[in-house]
Amino acid sequence: MPVELVFLHGWGFDARFWDALASRLPQFRQTRIDLGFFEDGAPALAQGLGATPMPSGPTVLIGHSLGFAYGVKQPASFSGWIAINGFLRFVKTPERPGCVSPAALRTMRLLLKNDPTTCFHDFYALMGVPPPGGTPNVERLREGLDELRDTDIEAIIAIRAIPGSF
Repeated sequence: MPVELVFLHGWGFDARFWDALASRLPQFRQTRIDLGFFEDGAPALAQGLGATPMPSGPTVLIGHSLGFAYGVKQPASFSGWIAINGFLRFVKTPERPGCVSPAALRTMRLLLKNDPTTCFHDFYALMGVPPPGGTPNVERLREGLDELRDTDIEAIIAIRAIPGSF
């Protein structure tokens, strides 16, 4: 059975994030899961971040940022993982390393609530990429920030360790 690549994008993006990479891998079956951060996308999160079914069979997770963490947390047994800008924990604590301070994430969440346009402009400028286009789904984006705040996949990675990973 051929391997299927499962692509999961990060916060603030949609499944089109993978267009360039996926087009260079036509020999593989592919599934792109859209986390629903834009109204005009094909959101797989109708019932929240944990509701997305994953394909069965030999699969390799290719995840960007939140997409990697989200994919690792699913019950699917991936044959392999590829993380792009991945992390074990997004928010730093005094005891644990992470990518951002709790205050920075709170500020982003507040900005998303009060001025989504500025929030997106600042985020994409920081990432150095153009916005994907479409109408942002602010509620899904808030859920995504909550997921980033709460995500700590170190124990899951240790339990499901794939030889050669991390």
